[in-house]
Amino acid sequence: MKNLKFIILVIPLLLLSGCTATYNLEITNTRFNENVIINMNKNEYNDFTSDENNKYANMYYDDTHNSGEEGVELPIPGVKYYDYTENASNNIVQFSGEFSYEDYNRSTMATRGFNSVKITGNDEELHMQTSTGFTFLYDGLTRVNIRITSPYKVMNSNADSVDGNTLIWNITPSNADNKQIVVDYNRVVDPEENDTTDDNQEQNEGQDNIIDNGDNQTDDNQTENNSSISPTIVIIIISIIVIILLVVALILKHKKNSLNKL
Repeated sequence: MKNLKFIILVIPLLLLSGCTATYNLEITNTRFNENVIINMNKNEYNDFTSDENNKYANMYYDDTHNSGEEGVELPIPGVKYYDYTENASNNIVQFSGEFSYEDYNRSTMATRGFNSVKITGNDEELHMQTSTGFTFLYDGLTRVNIRITSPYKVMNSNADSVDGNTLIWNITPSNADNKQIVVDYNRVVDPEENDTTDDNQEQNEGQDNIIDNGDNQTDDNQTENNSSISPTIVIIIISIIVIILLVVALILKHKKNSLNKL
């Protein structure tokens, strides 16, 4: 239970001596997906994973259950915990959780680093803003990287760097007091991109129609050819049969006449 208070706060949980952390946030059309990766040295990892209670980190900071009290057996029924995984070969532990747009501001991971997280917007825009100042509750944490990924177009942000559709903030003890997350997204797809897509779809549909029509024409031609050839073949077969019968009749008649003469 010695690390229980760190678990309850989650972000302070990362603040073990000499460790670093990466906070990944994926924003989709309907969800906020959190994933925190904590890199430790071997001793820290062994110490952390030896306590089974350390894997239980509650997702909502305002959970009414007494999950932070000493002596409380975990897990507590009714408490929503982060999914926990560990990787002994790399001395890594991870905590992952999924939030709706409405309850992301209750995220323990987000609100224990920053005092507040505000999400606003509508079907066309999404705005995310935290309070200023990231809280390091333990001096041993050397770095926290915050990475926010979304398919939406970024209209404005104060990110330190960008990697594709991922915005990145690098936080160290020296700059933590002035750090703030600000992002404004446009959730509407560019109309020109839609037009291009529609044009491509129309072209593809047109090509499909051409191919289908061609196949239909071929089938029709084959049907016509089959319908025109079939009567001819029947007539030829009948003619051959008639000729054969006539020849046979003539031969039989000839033999009969020969016998009569004898």
